[in-house]
Order: sequence, then structure tokens, then C-alpha cells
Amino acid sequence: MQTHKVTKHCRNERMQQRGVPNVIVDLISVYGECYRRPGHPSSWYFSRKSIARMQKDGVAKQLIIEAESRPNMRFMVDPENGTFITVLHADKNKQRVH
Repeated sequence: MQTHKVTKHCRNERMQQRGVPNVIVDLISVYGECYRRPGHPSSWYFSRKSIARMQKDGVAKQLIIEAESRPNMRFMVDPENGTFITVLHADKNKQRVH
């Protein structure tokens, strides 16, 4: 898999804080769903379709389990240059972050 640009904030603070392995960045860029709003960073996440595509393509079971265990995880990505800005957990009970 290819390496993506990830800010220090995203990798050193948020991914570490949330226990997100580096390989998840590669998986989400290949299999993740993207929600775009004009003027805002893109929101990348794993959907049921994402998980099904990973299973169909023979992605390692442990990686699929890792993705399934984070249904509310969102990566915010700069739409202009593809840099991963931060990772967060969307809270279903608060303002919707897609």
C-alpha cells in the first residue's frame, strides 16, 4: 500500500491517543467512504460497504476486525492535497460529524 501525507497532529497525537494503527490510513484511503461538504475537509470512514469490499478483496481478518471495531471513527482529509488532518470519533448524540 502507498504512504499518505499525515499531519503530525493526526499521527502523533490523535491516532496515538485513539490507538489507531498506521495501516488504517492506507485501508481507509482504499476502502473508505468519503463525505464531502464544500469549503470543509472531507470526512473518510468505514461503512458496511467498505467492510464488505475488504472481505471480498481478501484483506487480512485482523485488519477487518480493526476497522469494524471503529464504526464512529472519522478521518478529516484536506480535499486539495489529500493530507490526513486529524482523526475523531463521531458522537451520534451530538452534532453530526460525517
